[in-house]
Amino acid sequence: MPATTTVAAERLALLLTALAAEPALGGTLVLDADPALVEPLTAWFAREVGGRDGPAPRLLLGAGARDEDIWAAPRPALRPPHHWRLGPGPLVAAELAPGPAPVVVVPDLARLGVAGLRAALQIVGAEETVVEHAGVSRRFRPRSRWLVFCETPALSAVPRHVRERFALRASAVGITPEQVAALNRRPPRDDATARPCPAVTDEAVRHLTGRLGPAVTPRRLLTAARLARVLARFDAADRAGPPHARRAADAMGLAELPTPERQDAPGHRTYRPPALPRRTRRPRQPGPDGDRTATATARVHPPSELRTLPSAPLPPWEPYPDTAPGGDAETPDGGLSRLRLPHGRSTGAGRQPGRGPSTGLLQARSLRDVSVVGTVLQAAKFRPLRSPRGGPLLVRPQDLREHLRPPLPDRLLALLLDHTAREGADWTPHLDPFLRWAYTRRAELLVVEVGAATAATELRAEALGLRSVLHPSLAAVLRRPPGRATPLAHGVALLVRHLRRHAAAVTEVLAVAATDGRANVPLAAGLQDRPPDRPVGSEAVRDAHAQAALLGRQDPTRFRLFVLAPPGHGGRALVQDLADRMGAVVLPGTRAGEAAP
Repeated sequence: MPATTTVAAERLALLLTALAAEPALGGTLVLDADPALVEPLTAWFAREVGGRDGPAPRLLLGAGARDEDIWAAPRPALRPPHHWRLGPGPLVAAELAPGPAPVVVVPDLARLGVAGLRAALQIVGAEETVVEHAGVSRRFRPRSRWLVFCETPALSAVPRHVRERFALRASAVGITPEQVAALNRRPPRDDATARPCPAVTDEAVRHLTGRLGPAVTPRRLLTAARLARVLARFDAADRAGPPHARRAADAMGLAELPTPERQDAPGHRTYRPPALPRRTRRPRQPGPDGDRTATATARVHPPSELRTLPSAPLPPWEPYPDTAPGGDAETPDGGLSRLRLPHGRSTGAGRQPGRGPSTGLLQARSLRDVSVVGTVLQAAKFRPLRSPRGGPLLVRPQDLREHLRPPLPDRLLALLLDHTAREGADWTPHLDPFLRWAYTRRAELLVVEVGAATAATELRAEALGLRSVLHPSLAAVLRRPPGRATPLAHGVALLVRHLRRHAAAVTEVLAVAATDGRANVPLAAGLQDRPPDRPVGSEAVRDAHAQAALLGRQDPTRFRLFVLAPPGHGGRALVQDLADRMGAVVLPGTRAGEAAP
């Protein structure tokens, strides 16, 4: 690889090359990738998977993915009377087809639909997959490679058992499109005879267990052992020993845990863990599609340019931020609600047709959101009766089908949290009435954070949109440690901009500004992200009041504004002036258990 390639790019190239050679790894989760990297990185990875046969076929799964896009799809019959029938869907057909294994690309795992999440649970890392759909019955061994992208803050919104499917993770921070383009300029690797899979020694397993430490899970340990086996295959070694396990742990970003020496007490012996039993692989029986599927599944294309794989130890990083100490909290059900279809209906703007992903079909009640494919399939069922001699397809009114879309929230809770106003306390007891209001109304959540110590830049506020108050990230947001600067003016400006954007889509907005009214960063400094070159004085407070006046121009019939003053604050006059500019009501330190406004 070129000398300008960063360590993150080396690690990502190593993991993707190993994933291309070993289908048992399942997939790789790429964190914090620039959106410009998705297409060139996917193209290079598809070429690595395909090898000499050409680029592997690609399948894109997004928020609107349905079961018909994965498991079963309608296909016309090639012989008369040319009736429609259900056959394998795009993903199942690519799994069963001869040639390179398919590459499944998920641009944003946090926004993946219900059908895509279920497909990830059933395919990634599975030894065998059974598909029992309407008209489709298949049993096969998955060989697809999943290339998944996600942002670290949004990772906690993904169900826990889906995240565990992607134990192989890489960070894309610092990787540029030029470095990915350098990978695409490399000549494609040659297909070589598949080397036998080397066995993993007990010492290598103990080393991986120690490197994983408290984060050890059966799936993560199995993934690390498989990666060590791939590296040993690249080196043409008979066994995967501790050197290969060390390289695998470095590639996965696992830090070297300290192992202090223990002094045994007199009369006691040191405990030695027993040797792990060897597991023999049973010969796989051919599936219902014959030996062709089994042969295509077992194909492995090891890379020929072994010099491109870095052998020097890579610096560690945190591959599992969702389970690290201090990470975002988990939902009580572990994210199982993401795998269920939404229930209930909303009123107002949330019932407008054509908005949101389609989760199914139902008989049409109007012509505003008709599904063409669903209507054609419904009419095709009765074609032998309506056109027995092979006439045209007749569509009747009862055949019309419309999309079933989940209800969108038509209420919004907007929170402006000034973390420097509470000095490290928790906002939850004071915001409890508002959070309960958002929970009972199924309202969407907008959080504008001011003065957080974890902000990317201390001179700017940050906005975060959450689907509901049950989002796991909310617990960490309410407990952010305070920073040094208070860009209140920029925070109010962000709140005004986002409320104007949501104004046409919601029927009721509850905006709460939790602050003591003090500010030390002018609006110009926050917009330019540049420290002021002169004394600030009261300029930052005046800018905050000017932006608050814009917030007070909203429709009072739909917008209710409040200013929450933390208990024990010393800026009562500043809080009152800010509330007067906003046209808001001042609430002194609301406690848990009080009635919602």
